[in-house]
Amino acid sequence: AARPPASPPTSPSKARGGGHSGVELRPYVPDFTKAFEWICVHTGGRAVIDAIESNLALPPHYLEPSRLSLWKYGNVSSASIWYELDLVAEHGNTCGEHRPDGTPPPGGAARRLRRGDRVWQIAFGSGFKCNSAVWQALRHH
Repeated sequence: AARPPASPPTSPSKARGGGHSGVELRPYVPDFTKAFEWICVHTGGRAVIDAIESNLALPPHYLEPSRLSLWKYGNVSSASIWYELDLVAEHGNTCGEHRPDGTPPPGGAARRLRRGDRVWQIAFGSGFKCNSAVWQALRHH
């Protein structure tokens, strides 16, 4: 008799690996800082930025352009990614120094947007929508 297909695990952390019973696998999270020099996340609120930072395992200073945009302009919905790109061009990775409780870059190593840098913009819409775009800087700022 044919066996019914096994049901998928309810969450990645409950997946069993390689026939080893009882072994829990952690979800794989790539190092996005190797793929992108800058990440601009929809400023849907502090909790949204915190969740993206946590789930993508990003260093605290990486989303400072998003946090500065939220602090300066509030939640302007998906349009925030363009405000953030302007903040990256203006302040580089020192956005954390331009708001209270901001996180400066490690070791205070200031860096500006450079030709060839990749920027990942991530925005969310109503319902279950997520859009992203990757841009490459054509000149130094």
